[in-house]
Amino acid sequence: MTLTMTVLFPWLAGFFGLLLGSLYTVCVHRYLTGEPMSLSSLVHSVCPQCSHPLRRGDAIPVLGYLLLRGRCRHCRRPIGIRYPLLELASCLWAASVAVQFGPSPQWIVLMAEGGILIVASSIDVERYLLPDMLTLPGAGVAIAASMLVMGMSPVQVLGGSAVGGGLFWLLQRGYRMITGTVGIGTGDVKLMLMLGAMSGLAGLPVLITVAAVAALLVHALVSLLGGRYALHAMIPFGPFLSFGGMVQVLWGGQIEIMLS
Repeated sequence: MTLTMTVLFPWLAGFFGLLLGSLYTVCVHRYLTGEPMSLSSLVHSVCPQCSHPLRRGDAIPVLGYLLLRGRCRHCRRPIGIRYPLLELASCLWAASVAVQFGPSPQWIVLMAEGGILIVASSIDVERYLLPDMLTLPGAGVAIAASMLVMGMSPVQVLGGSAVGGGLFWLLQRGYRMITGTVGIGTGDVKLMLMLGAMSGLAGLPVLITVAAVAALLVHALVSLLGGRYALHAMIPFGPFLSFGGMVQVLWGGQIEIMLS
């Protein structure tokens, strides 16, 4: 790969990630509202509150939200911070994967897997739900892609998926037996089938550690800002597992060296 492409591709990938992020917001909104997906809904952006079509300039990822100050030009109701956050997450993921893997089949695979994780995590934040329609196909894609494209051994891929999912299934059962309440959802178990295949068996410690530390930090911050009522607030674990998986895929090797 030429030096020009090495420098340019992450920027192009980040821009493409912004565009994909805009599509992800549509997917999340349509799932949450139960509205059917259509080609028109993906091409023509509308206000999520009043359904008025947005101007082309207003639909520019992130920038449009900032220019409108987070409110629809027509109904003046809040659009929601979810939209620019998803677009930024998609942008950062696309650019980061581009830096690590360049223009390659690996980049394409990880973009698809990252898209599933971003959409599923956003739904989990809103509904405390990780849809089977995302996690189970995602697991199948991750298993096949990790072996055929990422060059991981079947033992690492299948072992990571089985151990990751199995471990969280045991944690789910154990927590329910001890407390009588649900601490880990079945969706998290299914998500770990996908993330375990992406990270491999050897990558599970980094994935789980990063996810746990991130969740603890966010919970501490929420408790600090929200007082004692926020201390017992439910925080979905799916986004943190996804974050841990993404960090492991990008920098897992470096983290293992640092900790060794």
